Amino acid sequence: MYNRIKRFVAAMLVVACTVLPIQVSAADSGAGTMLESKRTFIAPGLTSYARSYGESDGMRQRAFSLELSPNSDVYPIVMACDTIWGGMTMDAIIGYAEQMGYHVVGAVNTAFFYSPGVPIGIAVENGLLRASDDGLNAFAIMEDGSYYIARDPETMITLSNEAWGGETISVDDLNKRYHDDRLHLYSSAYSTVSTRVDEDETVWAVRLLIDEGTLKLNGTLRFTVTEVLPATHAVPIGDEYMILTGSAEGPHADLWQRFAVGDRVTVQIQCNDEKLARAKYITGCGDILVENGRIADDTDWMHHIGGPNPRTMVGWRADGTLVMYVAEGRNPGVADGLTLQMAAEEMLRQGCTFAVNMDGGGSSVIGVRRPGAWMIEALNYTSDGGQRQCASYILLVTDQTSDGVAQYWHLKQNGMRVLPGQRVYLSVFGTDTGLYPAVNAPQQIIYADEKGLLEENCYTAPEAGGSHRITMWGSGAFGEGSIHVISEPTVLKIVDDFGRKPNSVILEQGERLELKVIASHNGKPIPADHTVLRYEMSAPLGKADADGVFIADALAGTTGTLTMHIGSYTQQLQVTVVNSRTDASQHRMKTALDFLGLAG
Repeated sequence: MYNRIKRFVAAMLVVACTVLPIQVSAADSGAGTMLESKRTFIAPGLTSYARSYGESDGMRQRAFSLELSPNSDVYPIVMACDTIWGGMTMDAIIGYAEQMGYHVVGAVNTAFFYSPGVPIGIAVENGLLRASDDGLNAFAIMEDGSYYIARDPETMITLSNEAWGGETISVDDLNKRYHDDRLHLYSSAYSTVSTRVDEDETVWAVRLLIDEGTLKLNGTLRFTVTEVLPATHAVPIGDEYMILTGSAEGPHADLWQRFAVGDRVTVQIQCNDEKLARAKYITGCGDILVENGRIADDTDWMHHIGGPNPRTMVGWRADGTLVMYVAEGRNPGVADGLTLQMAAEEMLRQGCTFAVNMDGGGSSVIGVRRPGAWMIEALNYTSDGGQRQCASYILLVTDQTSDGVAQYWHLKQNGMRVLPGQRVYLSVFGTDTGLYPAVNAPQQIIYADEKGLLEENCYTAPEAGGSHRITMWGSGAFGEGSIHVISEPTVLKIVDDFGRKPNSVILEQGERLELKVIASHNGKPIPADHTVLRYEMSAPLGKADADGVFIADALAGTTGTLTMHIGSYTQQLQVTVVNSRTDASQHRMKTALDFLGLAG
């Protein structure tokens, strides 16, 4: 428990520096001027954000991100689907990873790919090479949990045969989609079916039995030739074998003749980047957007995809916090998408010292297990209308198991929008160490905030707007949430049951003034009650009860002006207090006759 609390406190110190207020006065850079930022505590060191941005150059934006600090029990891995050939949706790869024994709590898409789902860039999982590079940059997770970007790495694959007397040849690709002018090497990581060569392609193939070694960057494998096929198409691979293949009519058409069953073959794999070769996980990536705390040189950016698009970006801060950011796009009226320049500016604004652009468009997807949910949900709108089968993902996993006992509290009112002066009674629900819903009910919970706005579980919103963080402790668990005070709502008025702003009202003694507060901010409603109202009277008319509802308790016949305040907003109402409902009816009739000029 002590260690978990230390990690929680450390994580809170990190995020306290990154919490963004609900209304940010910022220049129109990156995604634009931020309007709202909803922060959700998932687990110590893991936080999700939902953000909306105002118009910048006529564009609107919405984005979602996951932030993972290095002191969390949650950690990232890269997974290039079940096989290199094919691709998987986010939901599918999460299901596959869980079948493999991983406990997944979040995901984001990564690599660019060839149809059908073959990654263009390099792919390494848990130190094992699954696919070579093909001209993309690389994002890596190192053994110590740090991150690294390699610019245009090269993987050199050479093959020698003892029968050739020391001669070597170069192999173009490992587990890439077949091209007839290239020499290919395939392992079972590519496909459990075959080498996937089309039937209209005639190729030769050499089957190699793995005698020694595993596929690694800067690794060596030794084989025995077990089969030579001069003319074939797709060839089954198998877990203990690899297939060397080339076109029967291309530049390597006669190479098969140099192999015989029983030959001893050696394959050496070398990466020109020594640090990348030591990485535990690698995925190909697009342009380097931020480098050493500055926007990177855009000379080599993929400018053909530089316009406004849905974007997936991955970067990290100087403290080691991983930032996975997905901006929506192609969603008219909600999100137009980011240009590459905007994406770079936004990742810099997020505090990243390094950041890269991943596959975007319809591929962009980010998901997390929301507190209290059993399944991981996509946070963003996908421009394809559904999840695309992508080549690889960063998965956020934990080794913690689920026992149903609450370890983390989550605020039921998290992200709630309130008006100045509003009172909110707080409550919690729990998740266990595996981040699944807890079954034990909360007992005594202590609520606290940094500005002294809480009395037990009652939060009173201050006059100033902003985002206020609430921490919860008790029953062996802890957590945090936030409430957003909207000091300048877009719409604010006080109305009667018919939705009209009343000018005058007649109340009998003891009657409650039941008006409604209508408020919204950028089109999103703000649930408000009478606790937001502050009253000022030109004559003694009554008082507010514990719920903030005005009650008339003046002498019958008293008339005065009641001014209702919500922050800086005011609305006036003429109030007449009468003795009974009969008097109220007579007064209303007299008022109507006076208005019509019919009074005697």
